[in-house]
Amino acid sequence: MAAALPTYRTAADVLEKDKGSGLRLAGWTIARTLIIAPPMMIVGTPAKQAWIGAAFASGLISIFTLLRIFDARNTGLAGLKGARRYRRARGRIA
Repeated sequence: MAAALPTYRTAADVLEKDKGSGLRLAGWTIARTLIIAPPMMIVGTPAKQAWIGAAFASGLISIFTLLRIFDARNTGLAGLKGARRYRRARGRIA
């Protein structure tokens, strides 16, 4: 299953036990935190709450991404997603 988004690619690498992938996933988690917190502060959320909330949200995104890929591989659904994409692409061409 080739992931389109960087977080999904990194999470897939974590599950495949690729060296350094855990650090990359932590980096993506921190990067998302840096993107999420400032807008919350702009609209009036206190800075401490904004950073804690952003870190919590970003951490959940990383965890759910890992769980989604892990579950798809264990249930065999990873193969079905590719087949559906192939049918759609074939239908557009024909």
